[in-house]
Amino acid sequence: MQNTDNFDPDADPMIQASRRSFQTRKRIEQAEALVRFQGSPLTWKARYDRMKAYYGMADQQVADITGLSAGSIRTVVNSKKQDFPRWLKLVIWVFETETGLNQGATVNL
Repeated sequence: MQNTDNFDPDADPMIQASRRSFQTRKRIEQAEALVRFQGSPLTWKARYDRMKAYYGMADQQVADITGLSAGSIRTVVNSKKQDFPRWLKLVIWVFETETGLNQGATVNL
């Protein structure tokens, strides 16, 4: 039996897993709410925003990971003149596949 006088819930792996699961569900709910707010069909921009919301990321974090500037990320994501970047489509597709959020979504390269 565990001594409850010195029990640290932050050190318990089951509690940590439960918290991560709850946080993941909340992020999915927030991401889905964002998509519903923007309407459908899902554009690549909406799918990118959903991915960022799920991970709690900003353009600056994407820029840090890719080695680009935050301005560059915003430009390629919001550009009406250029196609959405293929590398970012791949990232979004992998995210949607791994999270199960790609039901009915298509990849049009």
